[in-house]
Amino acid sequence: MMIEQIRIIVCDDHHVIRSGIISTLKLDPSLSVIGEAANGLEAVEKYIKLKPDVIVMDLSMPECYEMDGPAAIAAIRSFDPSCKVLIMTGLDIIGPLKQGLRAGARGLVLKDVSRHELHAAVRAVFNDQRYIPSHLSDILQEAGNKNIDALTDRELQVLRLVSRSSENAEIAQELDIAISTVSSHLRTIYAKLGVSDRTQAALLAMRNGYI
Repeated sequence: MMIEQIRIIVCDDHHVIRSGIISTLKLDPSLSVIGEAANGLEAVEKYIKLKPDVIVMDLSMPECYEMDGPAAIAAIRSFDPSCKVLIMTGLDIIGPLKQGLRAGARGLVLKDVSRHELHAAVRAVFNDQRYIPSHLSDILQEAGNKNIDALTDRELQVLRLVSRSSENAEIAQELDIAISTVSSHLRTIYAKLGVSDRTQAALLAMRNGYI
């Protein structure tokens, strides 16, 4: 009986690590590695050419490659918004992990992951499920809480009004401040929360029970 295989591209800038990931994936007959890439630009090119079911993507790659993992994920999503990306990284630093997820990755594992968990993560992402191990999910959640705790009372007021879909002019009128001051508060809020727009800021606040 023919096994339906999940077609995968692996992107990692270290040849030995990339080869190890590929060898581990090949231990499962339902997983087929159809390509590999050594940097972000190559990953985008291979994705467009081969159109895999899942791409396993490293986050951190040398600056000389001009495109790290999050940038490559964003570029791939601009070509195919439905792409399925699993981050596999040696970094357990919150900032890069959140960048990769915000860029559009569906799952996340560290490079010390077991063979069985890696296979499970690939299948989950392939099936449009989010895959983040509980210990990483807890760390990311805690980081979100700490970031929101860093907001001032005024910044929280602005964020609550943003969550009600209030425009800058309405917020300025409500709080009796200048529109330019509202814009300044928003820039600070985005920086503290590690988000890029008002929707992401409001969603993060709601998920953490602040709104």
